[in-house]
Amino acid sequence: MLLLSSAQSRELERIAISEVGISEDALMESAGQTVAVAMEREWGDLRGRQIAILCGKGRNGADGMVAARHLLNEGVRVGIIIAASETDLSEPCRRQAEILRKLGLQLSYVNDQAGLPLATALFKSADIIVDALYGTGFKDAVTGLPAALLISMNAAGKPVVSVDLPSGIDADSGAVRGACAYAKLSVSFTLPKLGLALQPAKSFTGKLIVADIGIPLVLLGRMKGPFVELAEAAAMRALVPHRALMAHKKNSGTLLIVAGSIEYPGAAQLCVTAAIASGAATIHLLVPQALRQQMQAAIPEALVHEQSLENALELAKNSHAVVLGPGLGRTNEAIALARRLYESIEKPMLVDADALFAVAQAGPLKAAGPRLLTPHDGEFSRLIGGPEGLEKDRIAALRSYVKASACTVLLKGPSSLVATENGRLNVNTTGNPALATAGSGDVLSGIAGAFLAQGLGCFDAARLAAYVHGLAADLWLEEDGPIGLSASKLIGFLARTFSHMRGKA
Repeated sequence: MLLLSSAQSRELERIAISEVGISEDALMESAGQTVAVAMEREWGDLRGRQIAILCGKGRNGADGMVAARHLLNEGVRVGIIIAASETDLSEPCRRQAEILRKLGLQLSYVNDQAGLPLATALFKSADIIVDALYGTGFKDAVTGLPAALLISMNAAGKPVVSVDLPSGIDADSGAVRGACAYAKLSVSFTLPKLGLALQPAKSFTGKLIVADIGIPLVLLGRMKGPFVELAEAAAMRALVPHRALMAHKKNSGTLLIVAGSIEYPGAAQLCVTAAIASGAATIHLLVPQALRQQMQAAIPEALVHEQSLENALELAKNSHAVVLGPGLGRTNEAIALARRLYESIEKPMLVDADALFAVAQAGPLKAAGPRLLTPHDGEFSRLIGGPEGLEKDRIAALRSYVKASACTVLLKGPSSLVATENGRLNVNTTGNPALATAGSGDVLSGIAGAFLAQGLGCFDAARLAAYVHGLAADLWLEEDGPIGLSASKLIGFLARTFSHMRGKA
C-alpha cells in the first residue's frame, strides 16, 4: 500500500476535481458517510446514542458535519461544537453548517475560553466523540483554545473517532508538537497519510481504516513520485527467497561476515546464527585470531578464519554478499580494516555498528559496490554530522543522505524506514518494544545479510529483514509478553516467523 504526503493528498484531490470533474461536494459527502459507516461497523447500532462532533473551520470540519447528518439519519443524537466563529468558516464548512441548521441542529460556536465549559459538558455527555478539528494541512503545534478543546475531549474518557487523521498530527512527519487527539479509531480517505505510519503519531491513531471516497487510484499515474510504500504481509511474503530443487550450498547464498572482537564476541555469533536461520547456506566468519577456536566451537556451521584484510578480500571473491561491523570494535586496526573493505569489495555489503562508526569518522568514502547501511538514530546522526536534521525532519534527512551517498539505508527504530537513492522509501509495519534488547541489531544484520547473499537487492533485503525481524518479536509478544526477549530467543523465533509468513503456522 502507498502512503501519501499531505502535498500528494491535495494534488490527488485536485486532479480528481479539476481534471476529471468529480465534484468537491461529492467527495465531501462520501467522506462524511464513510466516517458514519465506520463508526457503525465498530460499535454496532448507534440509534439513540449521543455523539459529540468537534469541527474546525476548514474542509475537515465540513467532513465532520456531513458525518453528523448521516448519523442523524440513523437516529443518533448529535451535538456539534465548532471551534471558530460563524464568520470565519470556509465556504464548504459554511454550506454544511447551514444544512445542519436547517435540519434543526443547534451548532455551538466556541471561539473563546468562555465557550469551553459548554464543549466540555457535551464531551462528557457523549457516548462517542468525533474529532474533525484539523486535517492533513496542519503543521504547527496546537495551542490556545484548540489545545484546550482537545485536552478536554481526551479527558472525557470517551472513544474518539478522528476524521482522516487525529488533530494535532503532522501528516508528513508523524510529529506531535502540542495537544493532539487521542483516537480509538481513525478513518483515512483514499490512502493513509504518511505520518500515520510513523511514531509518535501511530500511538495516537488507534485502529486505522482506509476508506474509498470515490477518487480513482488510477489518477496516481498522473502524479510525480516518489511514493512511500507501507510494508504489507503479502508483498513481504513474495520477497522471501526460496531454494530451487537442485540447490546446493555453493549456489544458495555464501555470506562473508567480518565481525567480532575480543571485547564483543557475542555480536559475531548472533549475526552468524541469525544468517543461518534466514537461509544463508555457507558462512565465512572473520574474527581476530584469538577468537577463532572459541567461535568455531560455538558455531560449527560456520567456516571461521582469521580477521585480516587479505583473507577478507580473498574470501569476498567467492561470496555473494558481505556483512561488516557487528562487534568489530573501534581500535585503529578495526577502523582501518572497515574503511578498506568498504572501498575495495565490489559485492553487496551490509554495514553496521562499528563499521558505521568507521565510515562516519572517515568522511565521504567511495563504495566499490552496493551498500546497505543499518544505523539506529544515534549512528545516523553521526553519519549526517549531528542530530539536528534528524530531529527536524526524519524522512527528509534520510532521503538527503541516501541521495548524496548513493547507498541504501535501513534506519532502525519504531516504524523502521528503508530508503534508497532512486527515491524509494519503505515504512515497516512490524515490531514492538521487546526489540529494545542487546544484540537485536546484530540479529537484524544477520537476517539482512542472508537475504543479500540469496540474491535480493539492498532495498528488498532491507525491507524484508526489517519486517521479519519485527514479526518475530510480534510473535514472541503474543506468546510471552513484552519482557524477556533476548537476541538469542529472537533467533529461535525465526523459523516460526517464516512458517507464519507462508501461512503454515
